Amino acid sequence: MHPTDDRISATQTYRTWLMDSRRWEAYRPRKNDIVITTYPKSGTTWVQRIVSLLIFQTSDIINLDRICPWWERRTGAPIEEIVLDFEAQLHQRSIKTHLPLDGLTIYDQTKYIHVVRDGRDIALSYHNHCRSHTRESIKHLNKIGMEDDTLLRPYPEIPKDSADFFHKWLTTPAIDGQSEGSPFLSYFNYEKTYAQALGKDNFLFIHYDDLQANLLNEMEKIADFINVSISKNVLSTLAKSATFKEMQNYGDDLIPITTKNFINGALGFFNVGKSGRWKGLFSKEDLRLFDEKLLVLPEHYRKWALSETHSRGSNS
Repeated sequence: MHPTDDRISATQTYRTWLMDSRRWEAYRPRKNDIVITTYPKSGTTWVQRIVSLLIFQTSDIINLDRICPWWERRTGAPIEEIVLDFEAQLHQRSIKTHLPLDGLTIYDQTKYIHVVRDGRDIALSYHNHCRSHTRESIKHLNKIGMEDDTLLRPYPEIPKDSADFFHKWLTTPAIDGQSEGSPFLSYFNYEKTYAQALGKDNFLFIHYDDLQANLLNEMEKIADFINVSISKNVLSTLAKSATFKEMQNYGDDLIPITTKNFINGALGFFNVGKSGRWKGLFSKEDLRLFDEKLLVLPEHYRKWALSETHSRGSNS
């Protein structure tokens, strides 16, 4: 484990129907561990797959739920089981998290890949995601909520209409201390915490739209960041297994624990994956409110999040 002076301790605890940040107390880092950090529906599984392809340098299907666990997840295996499995890994390890940065203890020798996506695209994708949960999954989430003394209520009801969902996401909090984000957390607070890590050597910032536009280039950046040596030819071959369509086709094998919670499995989890589909769906008032809330972010970060500037290409 890293020396205590090589860390910045978490300052916030987050508990939702899906997550409990206290589970991270069981994490024991190794040098060059990789933490993939995203707001939901920002390309999490995409980057998990990319990282696994780079580490193992094979296109074989790998169980990402097991190899790259969602550490704070409340709907999967007990944390003790996650820890035992994770400690047994001898290769470079990776973890998935949806926690804001202030909910994590940050280690100097751990590498963090943060994926950013336009919040309007996220909201539309997350609406489909939430509406695709199976009845059994919702029942489980309801039970978690009723038994958690910080929630004491079932999982929020998800509006049928995407515009209604966007309005609720913008105006209704899921947890105390926030102003929006239901049924998850505030997107604006989330990205605000990560914007504070710009310039840190152990952070790489990737944009979802850049993954779409030039997957090979983004994979090369990630390989350099996690210190994986790989030839152009091998990288080009592996990139064919990291397309959205490939993940959709093999999603039930890539993330079997996750997809079983969704109607139609991987087809319910991996919906469309394209950006800009929100245009013409949300009200002008809500889009104006979105822009106002986004002002909590630094201007350069805000413009980049909305794809108004070119790829940052690094942590700068």
